[in-house]
Amino acid sequence: MAVLQTGCLMKYTHPGGIMPSYHPMEDRAYEETGWSTGETSSFHLLWVLPVTPELSLDRAVKEAIHAKGGDNMTDIRWWYATQHWIVGTVCVVHVKGRVIRYRAED
Repeated sequence: MAVLQTGCLMKYTHPGGIMPSYHPMEDRAYEETGWSTGETSSFHLLWVLPVTPELSLDRAVKEAIHAKGGDNMTDIRWWYATQHWIVGTVCVVHVKGRVIRYRAED
């Protein structure tokens, strides 16, 4: 009965990986602006027909960096979540990391 009400048939999460930084670190002073998260998703109608753009780890990281007004991200972790619905599949890539902003050179 619950499946008919929500339409979600199955939901699971699996690890993606870790990275020390998104871009190579520059040899200059920076400040940490805090932790940030980003995500991108894609939907496939009837599990095979793409309706939205494909997942992009790059877009998710750039969204997280932009949210804090930074230049780079360090200590990055990412993971994937997949939801199978009656009408199709939703896939999401999540990222979390510390955003940094380089200080202006004097």
